[in-house]
Amino acid sequence: YPVNSSADDFGIWTDSLGASGYFSTNRITKSGDDIYYFGVNIPDFEQAKIPVFKTKFCYTFYEETAIETNDTNSLAYEWNFGDGTKSKQLTSRHCFNKPGNYTISLNTVEKSTGEVFSNELNYVLTIEEPPKLFVNCPDTLVIGKEIVLSSEKCALKGYALNKTYWNFGDGKYNSGTHVKHIFNKPGKYVIQLGVFAKSDETNNIEQFKIEKHIIVKDNF
Repeated sequence: YPVNSSADDFGIWTDSLGASGYFSTNRITKSGDDIYYFGVNIPDFEQAKIPVFKTKFCYTFYEETAIETNDTNSLAYEWNFGDGTKSKQLTSRHCFNKPGNYTISLNTVEKSTGEVFSNELNYVLTIEEPPKLFVNCPDTLVIGKEIVLSSEKCALKGYALNKTYWNFGDGKYNSGTHVKHIFNKPGKYVIQLGVFAKSDETNNIEQFKIEKHIIVKDNF
């Protein structure tokens, strides 16, 4: 009880945690057999903090052995940052828009043509994904197709994540690190991931949330 009642309740299906699911019942006799949904008691994340994450990754590039010189009017130093941008300043500050591996090179180029005359240095800069909360699923989904969501790789700097809750925006909820869901109607939805996290500094438990807007279609 209350999932199992004195009525004819049958055909139960639950998620992997047994926290939510569906079952068939005839408890409203005049409508015949119906499908009911049951789920976990989800805390209110209305006042939860929305963490702010880095969207720019900035570095200052310089080469100590390269000396700015005026002994030639035909050559100039040029940084290539591996993301489609270049700079002719020997000491140059550059911001990348996202994490990834970038091949950084410093060349001497001909001023008149822009062609590389010689390569001074070459290396790969790896920018790691910063700790953050995120909803990992496609932006566009199809009704009736099961999706799997996970908070396993979520992290917050200075906090230890505790309990995780999901609000799928269609009146359905779940909890846990790994969950599954099926949208049964097309439309625009907001998936919310809410977490309880323990501060490394104060040991206080705080609430955080992140949202993702998706579109559910009849078919692609």
